[in-house]
Amino acid sequence: MERLIVIRSLKSRSYELSKPIPAILEPIGTEGDNYVARFAEANVNASGNTAGEATDNLEDLIVATFENFSSIPNARLGPEPRRQLAVLRDYLRERSEDGEDHH
Repeated sequence: MERLIVIRSLKSRSYELSKPIPAILEPIGTEGDNYVARFAEANVNASGNTAGEATDNLEDLIVATFENFSSIPNARLGPEPRRQLAVLRDYLRERSEDGEDHH
């Protein structure tokens, strides 16, 4: 059965959250021995052998997707990646050097 989880921080040294990320965690497979974690609003999904691994993988993939799409000029992104990047920009921001929030 799926359940709502909330990601409140990231392990990333480069980025931090500007607001918590709502995600869905769901066991998959007949034994429930694998999990998928989904940030549906940004259409980012990750799996893992445990609930914790799926959540960690989702956090990593959110950051990787943000970095990847941010490195491409907006005009070269397709409609869906452009939408995903806009959503991710709502949730992530660069971590300031001095630890203070400048946004």
